[in-house]
Amino acid sequence: MTPEQRALARRALGLPNSLARSSRNYTAVHPNALAFAPWMEMVEAGLATVEKVGLSGRVFLLTRAGAEAALEPHERLDPEDFPPIHAD
Repeated sequence: MTPEQRALARRALGLPNSLARSSRNYTAVHPNALAFAPWMEMVEAGLATVEKVGLSGRVFLLTRAGAEAALEPHERLDPEDFPPIHAD
């Protein structure tokens, strides 16, 4: 994840904040926006997914791997957006 992608991912997670925990997992980006290409690179790398909204909008969501790569050591993910992984 590049520094630019990490900054975009942190913004999509609502970080930083006073709880040191993600508060969401999405961002809307128009295909003509400068942030579109870095997000598409994250999709190709398996760090995010993309959904088409309306005629031109796209909503990007981070995968667990993408979200974890964006965290600072003291931060954590909100279990509502990223449920704990249980080993069977």
